Amino acid sequence: MKTFSHIFMTCIMLALSCSMSAQTLINKIYYSVSNENEGYVLSCESNEKTITIPAEVKINNKKYKVTSICESAFKNRSALQEITLPETIDEIGMDAFQNCKSLKKIVLPKNLKILGQFAFDNCSSLTSVTLSANLLKLDEEAFWGCNNIKTIIAIQTDPIVIFDSSFTKSVHKNARLIVPNGCADKYRKTKGWDLFTNIEEQTSGINRLKNDAAANSNASASFNLAGQKVNASYKGIVVKNGKKVINK
Repeated sequence: MKTFSHIFMTCIMLALSCSMSAQTLINKIYYSVSNENEGYVLSCESNEKTITIPAEVKINNKKYKVTSICESAFKNRSALQEITLPETIDEIGMDAFQNCKSLKKIVLPKNLKILGQFAFDNCSSLTSVTLSANLLKLDEEAFWGCNNIKTIIAIQTDPIVIFDSSFTKSVHKNARLIVPNGCADKYRKTKGWDLFTNIEEQTSGINRLKNDAAANSNASASFNLAGQKVNASYKGIVVKNGKKVINK
């Protein structure tokens, strides 16, 4: 109970800091700062496809460590395809990336402890999620509406608290949950995680992903009649996607 009480109070303090602090615009990102030399990402005006959040920002000649993504900070940024978050981030607020429908993958910072409700809700292009090593729990609907998730990589040997609604039913059924070696049974017996059909340990799971990537690469490749891989400039009969074609 102490842990979740602490989480609740931290969320309240973050919300107050995000709403009450002065705002500073840096590279189309609004930041606020605290008296503890911490910076918070308030909101985004950028329509870039790729965004990188720095580990620290300099405001009025003073440096602040960026520790939090505030509530709704990137909500409805439909152009966003990739975001890199610094390891200094320890909290992502409610609705922070809601409706970022072009976002394809997310690697949560290793120091992240709190992921708010609906944080990645309806990120419909999201296919890959790597969870944090220090995450305390995965809130309700954190990845709701992310029906195209194919891979979830869990770092922790002891399964964290999640809810039945943290992911959708289709993700439970179709995604690969890759867990540390020797931990598959723990995850299969833990509420919330037990809903996943495909739980693989790291060695076999990562190798399978590499093999799939290689297979997908070869699927679009061309080969000569001797079975050798050739480039687009090769002239003559080639085999591509299982069919013979003539490159002229």
